[in-house]
Amino acid sequence: MPQDNVIIHKKNTSLNRILYKNRAVLRNCENIVSASKHKVNLNAWIVPNQETQNVGDYVSVEVVRYLCSINGCDMSADVKQTKHLYAVGSILLGYQDATIWGSGFGYDNSTRWYFGVWCFIHKLYHKTDIRAVRGPETRRILMKMGYDCPEIYGDPAVLLPLIYSPKQEKTEPYVVIPHYSKLEKYIGGGERHILGSFRRNYKEFVDRICSAELVISSSLHGIILAEAYGVPAIMLRDTPSKDITKYKDWYYSTGRKEFPIADSIDDALSMTPVMLDRATIEAMQNRLINSFPIDLWT
Repeated sequence: MPQDNVIIHKKNTSLNRILYKNRAVLRNCENIVSASKHKVNLNAWIVPNQETQNVGDYVSVEVVRYLCSINGCDMSADVKQTKHLYAVGSILLGYQDATIWGSGFGYDNSTRWYFGVWCFIHKLYHKTDIRAVRGPETRRILMKMGYDCPEIYGDPAVLLPLIYSPKQEKTEPYVVIPHYSKLEKYIGGGERHILGSFRRNYKEFVDRICSAELVISSSLHGIILAEAYGVPAIMLRDTPSKDITKYKDWYYSTGRKEFPIADSIDDALSMTPVMLDRATIEAMQNRLINSFPIDLWT
């Protein structure tokens, strides 16, 4: 989990979720959340000084550190200016000048009355350098905001198989990965095959995914990591919001305009997953590697 030498943009979770949901207009949020000066700050939903983290957010650290290392760079190296990088997660858009590499929108607010005002003010005060986005839905919203956005799609979590090779023995017919906000519901319901996403060790999470014949998940990164490791996955409709923009973002980025959504575990067990072939994952991995903004450090 996060170490002192890993430079993370440590957000005050409760405050920033309020700001995110209400799209507060702030020119500079560094007086509210900490940022390390003369570093490339990795923006992520990381809880400061806490060993247990949500795997879907924490893998951002592992992936960025890995790509820095293969490019001969130290993730925590000093740079001339304070910079911000948005990688894994539904964390767009923030309140700093930033480089986007694989992030996405959690929800589509482009039909709300304040969207045009928010776009104007964000572009007026913030410079946004877009290298890659999670998928076509995020690109659509960014272009509606007036940003140039390349058609380079992929969630950087798909690079985790290049970093960690799990145990491959199949010991469970399926695992259920609820969104962390719904975990207690499934534990209380007596479901035996539950896998919570808040862990001390992301490798345990991946091992458990790979021990299953099928993953049933309302956690987006439960789906993404399962498919990145070649495990069939089905989306569970028990999501925090009826707006499933971020899920569409992932599926559309892999060319799947139609995908099954289960209303229950039993429903999922009766469905046939839409499998991803290895070539699709490898092509996405290559696009992300080639678009990684190593120039932020070099």
